[in-house]
Amino acid sequence: MNTLSQENSTEILIDNITEWIVNDTTYCVVEAIYPNQGKNIIPNGKAILSASGVKSVDILNNVIIGDTIKLFMGFDNALPKITQMVGGVPRIVKDGINYANAGYYEEGGGSTTMFVRGEVKNSPSDGSERAVKNSLGIYTSAP
Repeated sequence: MNTLSQENSTEILIDNITEWIVNDTTYCVVEAIYPNQGKNIIPNGKAILSASGVKSVDILNNVIIGDTIKLFMGFDNALPKITQMVGGVPRIVKDGINYANAGYYEEGGGSTTMFVRGEVKNSPSDGSERAVKNSLGIYTSAP
């Protein structure tokens, strides 16, 4: 998978040295800098930061390979210190309109349970839902 950024973006390859945490600071080491070279491949276990315009110049003037940088990834009105989350493209639903043109597939094994408005909606292979520590939650304020 590549970054899908503009071809003239500046990108830096980073490796986290502390846990990725949303709404908190994560420390990373700069492993490579790609000036004016967007759409780079994202290696397994690594991340890439992309910038263009003025921010691209800031990176080139202030970051060198081997630097330790601090990242703060914050979301308004979110729980503190989120350690796992799922994001994705394309948008599936907005304001009740279906924008889906591709599906989203998770592993789909025996622990897969669809729970909607307080009821299990599928037939899990074990006959009931399992106690698992992972979930993909989709929430709505609609009645």
